Amino acid sequence: MRNERGFSIITAIFLITVLATLAVFSISMMRVQSATSAYDIQGARAYQAAQAGIEWGAFQVLRVTPPLCAPGTPNTSSFAALPVGLSSLSAFTITVNCTATEYTEADVTITIYQLTSTACNQPTAAGACAPPVPVPGDGYIERQVRATLER
Repeated sequence: MRNERGFSIITAIFLITVLATLAVFSISMMRVQSATSAYDIQGARAYQAAQAGIEWGAFQVLRVTPPLCAPGTPNTSSFAALPVGLSSLSAFTITVNCTATEYTEADVTITIYQLTSTACNQPTAAGACAPPVPVPGDGYIERQVRATLER
């Protein structure tokens, strides 16, 4: 019986080591899940901000005279201020690009507007969303929505 002394302590140390490893792994996975969830929410907000930019651009094209952009002349508008009711989107800058092309069909001139709205949370120094060069900072979120309108 004397030769078997200390066997329990080895088993206890092994179990403590395994449990500590599982605890560290669980905490690490919880941290990753939390960050992923936060990025997912920010991505959804960026999409909604880009969609708001499309709606703003559509209003400018369809309801404002003269429209946002003239045929043959690309136009870019950037804005960061959204209405007060959209405060959860206030962290995003929205850039709306508009290109108009005229076509004539059966003596009727039709203008096709192509709108591209980009929303990002880290705009360039000029205040617009642009392809990030160099690599953007940590937490960079960008979404882009496109629409084609006819007037």
